[in-house]
Amino acid sequence: MRQTVWMILFECTELIHARYIWSGMSEAGSIAVTLAVWACFLWLLRQEDRQSGNINFILILQTVLILFYGVIRPFLLVYILLPVYYIVKSVRGRREKAVKLGIIGGALFGSVFLYFFMQEYCCAKYFSSSPEDSFFSYLRSGQMLSLIKFIIKVNASAAQSVFMQMSKFGWIGIVTMGMFLSAVIICVICLLHRNRRDKHYKVQRVSGCLYICIALLVYEANIILYSAEQLHRMLLAPMAAGAVLCCFMFGDAASCVRQLFTISVMAASILLSGGSSYALPQDNVGLTYQEGESLRGELRHVMPDDDSKNRWDLGIAFLPVYSDMQIMFCFPAYISGSTCNENYMYSAIDSDTLKSRYILVQERNSDLRARCDAAYHLIWKGYGYLIYSQ
Repeated sequence: MRQTVWMILFECTELIHARYIWSGMSEAGSIAVTLAVWACFLWLLRQEDRQSGNINFILILQTVLILFYGVIRPFLLVYILLPVYYIVKSVRGRREKAVKLGIIGGALFGSVFLYFFMQEYCCAKYFSSSPEDSFFSYLRSGQMLSLIKFIIKVNASAAQSVFMQMSKFGWIGIVTMGMFLSAVIICVICLLHRNRRDKHYKVQRVSGCLYICIALLVYEANIILYSAEQLHRMLLAPMAAGAVLCCFMFGDAASCVRQLFTISVMAASILLSGGSSYALPQDNVGLTYQEGESLRGELRHVMPDDDSKNRWDLGIAFLPVYSDMQIMFCFPAYISGSTCNENYMYSAIDSDTLKSRYILVQERNSDLRARCDAAYHLIWKGYGYLIYSQ
């Protein structure tokens, strides 16, 4: 059973998970926190001794994880429903219940306040900042009819985007449908399993219902407040939690269902092969230690440190790179990288306004190569890349 669970999680998440680790993004932490929070909740539900000293510790741990990570990804604050539900249903004394709920409410307010303070002074905003057409603009103005129309419009657009990505085997469609498939399977299990004498039944029903509510809230929060184009990142953690809950609910009785999970995920990986940056197998241009040292020397020679006062003279611009990134680790320490989106890169080259002195181009990108050949001169080529200089 355990081997099947980890195999499913590996196949579902490892490729895209690894990408976010190497990109320095928080999605890897989102998965870890989500699984830890659900593990704490399942442990609490299975405890028969409500006075156990470990219960308060687990509640505090679960709440701290949610509030701390909610500052990074605010939609994860919906997981606060898990400790709140347990306190409401399991804590017997009214005074103790009120105190615990009050502490969680105060901490939740503090976490939200800290998030908005940090987004104002320290980091980029998560929520959409469009003043004319956004959830908060309609909410502030009290235009409830317009707000409802906006939510319906956003949901329709998101559904269209998901189905389009599904037809192309894109990660947005696969991850989103994977989460909803988990929710459907969990709902079916709860409807079919009605043996109220079974202690496992209550845990299944409660965790299943809360998972479905949380998954829908996370989905709605992202498409309304952020972007449906990033669902493959934001829904990855709920999808992983859904896979674990499905295996937990089936137990050891229905091994064929677990095998179906594994076969389905393996089939998706095969269908994605060659058409995605996260597919198997991945092309990998390996570098030996000697080749890496030689490449570092070459790059230092073609991009020398000339003590220029203009910091852009030691900058290299490139489009987002998702594989074969070994060359990035061989750049001289004084070279700074600037990741540009495609529209800006093309526009800057055509108008001769690109600030970085150097441009890194993948050899297979014929369009960008043609533009650089016309505007700049080639100074280095190798390992599937070209470097141009202004």
